[in-house]
Amino acid sequence: MIDLTSKLHATLHNEWIFITCVLLLAAIAFLRVHFGRGLWLISQAAFTQRHANQFLRETNNLNVSPYLLPIFVLVLTLFVAHPSWNQTSWSILVILKYAFWISFFLVVKYLLIRWIGHIFQQLYLFEEVIFLSFLFEKVAGLLLFPFLVLSVYASFDSVTCLMLGLSLLFFFLLLKWVRMLYFGFFKRSFSKTHLFIYLCTLEILPLVVIIKYFLL
Repeated sequence: MIDLTSKLHATLHNEWIFITCVLLLAAIAFLRVHFGRGLWLISQAAFTQRHANQFLRETNNLNVSPYLLPIFVLVLTLFVAHPSWNQTSWSILVILKYAFWISFFLVVKYLLIRWIGHIFQQLYLFEEVIFLSFLFEKVAGLLLFPFLVLSVYASFDSVTCLMLGLSLLFFFLLLKWVRMLYFGFFKRSFSKTHLFIYLCTLEILPLVVIIKYFLL
């Protein structure tokens, strides 16, 4: 038992982080080769409604979407667990902890969105809410990956790379909220009250909790 605990608290050597980055790069390259059109379309969908509608219409033929969320979870986990924040080393326990909580939050958010849609009997509309809610995370994982590599291997300050990456993530969150507001106000069948509940409980409140956690 003591050996197991010590292994969990053991530090990861940079070779393991290098292997992880190589595997992430290989996964992105695989998606680029086998799902090139879907990858391009989903990246454009984060910025234009026209491409979002097109991706929704062709989503059954573009199987790239399920692979992008695990990439986001892993990249964000390494961002948050980066040793530069506390001037420490990579920790297996910290990585597993953040990976669990990020995955748990995404699963709970998905289930809550479907539950809210079921409660208000607008499940067909909330399917599009689910798409928009997770669209930006999927694209953000791809864009954050270069900043993660730079934070590990660049010669300049790694915290600067991390802050730039998190600033990009925050920009994506703002962009998502704007798109959600646009969706709510121009979809007459979609209640503004439902949109307000969603943004406050599943988008803004978790961000406030995370910011408070890191500041304290």
